[in-house]
Amino acid sequence: MKLVQNRWWSAFKAISRISDEPYSYFILLGALWELCTANENTAAMKRASEGLLKNDLSFTSLLTVTVLKKVLAEFDPVTKYLQTRGSDMNQAIQMMSLRRKLC
Repeated sequence: MKLVQNRWWSAFKAISRISDEPYSYFILLGALWELCTANENTAAMKRASEGLLKNDLSFTSLLTVTVLKKVLAEFDPVTKYLQTRGSDMNQAIQMMSLRRKLC
């Protein structure tokens, strides 16, 4: 999933789903396993899914997800606000300034 192709909040939502609901993580791993072992898939599909599976099982990826979730959680209210009609950039900046003072 490329973050640039999705709404700002979807990265936070996806990361939260995987980290907060371990069953979702196991479903993801199972789907990738099926993709890389299914005979009807092309060699390119098998290589791509195998690479994703190896990456998703690595400690570095799991650590990155944990850190990225904490970072995105700080920006989540502001990103949701910026997607509303009539959102004001100055208001978003004030929201970020207020969050910094509270932390």
